[in-house]
Amino acid sequence: MKSIEVKFNEVCSALTKAGQYDEFQEKVGSGMPIEAKLNLAESILNENPAKKLETFKEQQYQAALASGMSEAEAKQMASFCGQGR
Repeated sequence: MKSIEVKFNEVCSALTKAGQYDEFQEKVGSGMPIEAKLNLAESILNENPAKKLETFKEQQYQAALASGMSEAEAKQMASFCGQGR
């Protein structure tokens, strides 16, 4: 099991790679416990619109497969998700 400090460092690295570390620094309060900082950092990462879109595309793909579409049709349908009209 990872310590909370290790988890926090990993999330901070992910924030930096995603270009969201500055947003985290703006929201974090002085004297905030590390558990609260970890929760804040994870929530910022989960707000990433690109990640939400990919999750939505995967959900649509799985739903299309479950409805009986072929794999090719399901991939094509999922590729339309997030595109403007």
